[in-house]
Amino acid sequence: MRKFSWVILAVYIIASAAALIISWILYSFRLLLLVCPVVTTIVFVASLVLLFVFLQRHINKIKNLVSDFQRQEAKIKRISQPYWKFTRQDILEATANFSDAKVIGKGRFGTVYMGILPNGQAVAIKRMEFSEDRECCLKHFLSELEILGRLRHRNLMKILGYFFNGQEMIIASKFMANFSLDVLLHGPLDCRLDWKQRLNIAVGVAHGLAYLHHECSNTIVHCDLKPANILVDKHLEAHIADFGVARIMNNNELTPSSLGSGFTIGYTAPEKAYQVRLSPKADIYSYGVLLLELISGVKPTSSSLIDKGPTLSQWANKVYIENNLIEFIDDYLKSAFRNDQIYDAMKRIIKLGIICTQENPEKRPDMKDVVMILKNIKQEVREFNMPISVLIEQEHQHPDTLTSSSMSSTQ
Repeated sequence: MRKFSWVILAVYIIASAAALIISWILYSFRLLLLVCPVVTTIVFVASLVLLFVFLQRHINKIKNLVSDFQRQEAKIKRISQPYWKFTRQDILEATANFSDAKVIGKGRFGTVYMGILPNGQAVAIKRMEFSEDRECCLKHFLSELEILGRLRHRNLMKILGYFFNGQEMIIASKFMANFSLDVLLHGPLDCRLDWKQRLNIAVGVAHGLAYLHHECSNTIVHCDLKPANILVDKHLEAHIADFGVARIMNNNELTPSSLGSGFTIGYTAPEKAYQVRLSPKADIYSYGVLLLELISGVKPTSSSLIDKGPTLSQWANKVYIENNLIEFIDDYLKSAFRNDQIYDAMKRIIKLGIICTQENPEKRPDMKDVVMILKNIKQEVREFNMPISVLIEQEHQHPDTLTSSSMSSTQ
């Protein structure tokens, strides 16, 4: 009897536990039925809100891009009135669809192609595409259009037209048959510029800089003067190019620019390392280096300067003090070096280069004074014993070699 009672008790406990479990399951199920619609509704509404926000941001981004493009296009139209607006088809036909065979140079902001317009005119086409640094690239494009659009001088690069579609920026300029001074001095053709040609190029660059510094309504500082940015036409006339980092002075103050100033090792004035605001004297320093490079045929970054300078200016100053100029003169000029007038002219130009590259910018001359000195030197040298050759003839003889040599420079 007692055993039977324990069985009944066990059955009762099991039944109670089962009833409790079933009740909890049913309660949870009812609770789930109640909660699920609420949660589903919340998730659905939240998804709609997030989708709306995403679409709104995307639409706003598109509107901003369109608005930004319209502002950019309006500014370009305002500053590019002197230029012909190319169509993309014009550019594609001129460059054979941007063929690699047409490439004549590459730079920080794009690639330069040689092109032929329908009227037969040869042009240099700089193609810039928006990269990660979109703002910087656009400012470079606008700077060249704006500055060169207001300037007219025989020793400055001439822009013919442009193309802009929001993603691609193209500038077409007059093609220079002898590419750049860097190619002529250091290219594989070994063109051997003679003394008169080098002097004429030096005078042409000086005239161009004097125009920028003293004859414009607002002084313009180029900020990146170097042989690669000096283009040379078929008559060996120099043209200053690449105004993408140039800066305009208003009331003797440089206008702010997010681009900063150009920085090329060997040609950059020392004050650029610690001054935010620069003066035209920074261009004077770069021009002084260029003068010394024209006379010596040595790049300011050449490893050969380690034992001589160690900078081009210091080496020039050393040989000038020691009266040992023959060590500094380019081998191609040494035959003219025997002429007393030319010797004196070279010595004065070396001295001018040393003065222009003084560390203290206040001690450097103004560009108008440099032009006066060079004009006097040119006038005093009456006899040139070396023949004058036009390098465009060499281009016709070796077009492929000359084109490949220009890859290191930009037009």
